[in-house]
Amino acid sequence: MNSSLFIISGQSAVGKTNIVERLIAQGIGTRVITCTTRTKRPSEEDGRDYHFLSREKFEEKLKKGEFAEYAKVYGNFYGTLTSDIERTRAHGGVVLIIMDVQGARSLIARYGDARSIFITLHSKEILAERFRKRGDSEETIMLRMRQFDKERSEQEVLDKVVFNDRHIDEAVHECAEYIKSFRTSDKIAEGVK
Repeated sequence: MNSSLFIISGQSAVGKTNIVERLIAQGIGTRVITCTTRTKRPSEEDGRDYHFLSREKFEEKLKKGEFAEYAKVYGNFYGTLTSDIERTRAHGGVVLIIMDVQGARSLIARYGDARSIFITLHSKEILAERFRKRGDSEETIMLRMRQFDKERSEQEVLDKVVFNDRHIDEAVHECAEYIKSFRTSDKIAEGVK
């Protein structure tokens, strides 16, 4: 079955998960849940937001070669299991994966047909406010703010840039239109009406 792989990337707290949830609610795509060793936040649920793994379990899977990509970010491991990608792709349709730019680069190299969207904000001030709203410590905020420009400069490796600092509905619409444009061209290329 034909599937299209879309990587949704960007800095922390730019709204990647909210955008993907809204795309799914509109019937656009199925999400691949990624793995992490970081501590689960109170609002998060294992298997819905991430697969929360112990460092030992993550490293065991890593040694077995089970990850399509992985990275150490802010002292925690993040990764995407190859089996989860392949299982989701087997169902066809649009497959959505949320990850940072480092992981996106790895998946783009591995899956040549992958397309990517970089979600960002116009200013660091908006980002700092979002970190505070979700309860991040000032130390964590400062660390992540230093990464903002570096990560934003890496957006060039991704296909599409979407700003999400005004109205999330506009960002969701822009992402949906981008995804639909590729799905339409894929069907035309296959001779499917």
